[in-house]
Amino acid sequence: MESIPDSLVATSERRGVALQSPLSPSSGGVWEILVKLVKKMLHSLAGKRALDDEAIHSLLVEVENILNNRPLTPVSDHPLDFSVLTPASLLTGTLDSCVPADVFIEADGFRRLWRSVQLLLEKMG
Repeated sequence: MESIPDSLVATSERRGVALQSPLSPSSGGVWEILVKLVKKMLHSLAGKRALDDEAIHSLLVEVENILNNRPLTPVSDHPLDFSVLTPASLLTGTLDSCVPADVFIEADGFRRLWRSVQLLLEKMG
């Protein structure tokens, strides 16, 4: 990543302007990238059509599904293991996004605490 030239830093300090790194989480850079992705997906799915509330809700649910299943990082360094960590796997506690949260696969390797919490929630519901 390129550094900011000293002359630009000096000028911005004189004028009272704060420089923000575009990918800095504390500056909202990552959030802004996700907002841009949501807007882009909504535009590509809906275009310029007028939609009612139910259609917008359906589109947002689909966009949420797409964003939550995007790969973040590989789970293993093995070249034949194609499983990846996704936001959905962090939310549900499973590596397979097709498996419901209450179905546990031994290969997931998640802690017993998650299982006990899920069983308690199931008993309450």
